[in-house]
Amino acid sequence: MIGSNVGIVFNNKHLVSQEALSTRVYDYYNNKKDDRNLAQATDGYVHHHFGLGPTLPHENIIEEIQRQENALTSHIISLLGIKQDATVLDIACGRGGNMFRIADEFPNSTVTGINITEYQTKYCNDQIALRELKSRLEVNQGDFLDMPYQDETFTNSYCCEVTQYALDLKPLFDEVYRTMKKGGKFIIATWCYNADSTSDRVKEIVEPINDHYASTMHSNKTYAAKLIEAGFKIVHDEDRTEDLIPYWELRKGWGMASGIEDEFIEGHKDGTLLYKFFIGTKKA
Repeated sequence: MIGSNVGIVFNNKHLVSQEALSTRVYDYYNNKKDDRNLAQATDGYVHHHFGLGPTLPHENIIEEIQRQENALTSHIISLLGIKQDATVLDIACGRGGNMFRIADEFPNSTVTGINITEYQTKYCNDQIALRELKSRLEVNQGDFLDMPYQDETFTNSYCCEVTQYALDLKPLFDEVYRTMKKGGKFIIATWCYNADSTSDRVKEIVEPINDHYASTMHSNKTYAAKLIEAGFKIVHDEDRTEDLIPYWELRKGWGMASGIEDEFIEGHKDGTLLYKFFIGTKKA
């Protein structure tokens, strides 16, 4: 199935349709429970994203990986430019690491998460109750291509490493645009492939990653084109590829390595894979 608008066809079986992709994503994350993400979350923030280097001197590799993943969250928060009374949407929120950080740092904000899985939705809502945050946080189980929210609900929205679960980015960006207030800001943090790389090299690196993460990777140029097509004005396009290499080298040396580290290290080093932050705004 085509993973972007530049015509590279990936042979992963779960990419025959959005339904097949969503089913694989549901199965992957609904059963991802006693995993490395939970094991390293000794500070209470369970992340489902990568981390920003450089690596600092450390005695405990798990604590350093968590520090780098928290650093990525900090960067998302800085890009969001959240005001104290913000209404924030976390699209495909995982087990809530980002949204709980926002809630802790902005006590007058409200944060809503949407998640495809039963397990992660329940995990988040149990944590919300435990942390006594029901007045400001909630997570709904649902499809990010058909979100159960009114038009112009949120001042800030973000996707952190989840856009690869939309076979076509345009319907997702349309939903984000619809539910965002005028003047709102939308942040995307994502890995993507370089549209200027050869198709053979892209497939060599991307197909194992797509298989592992039940994903479909898009190109950097696809993100820009689809954001504009959905009506967003792109105000920030940031490449942090170099900062991901130390993270993956750390992951490779951990006993709970996933086995996909080499593809990320090689792809980032030769420029086949990129790590990007995009900001789109909705005209006031």
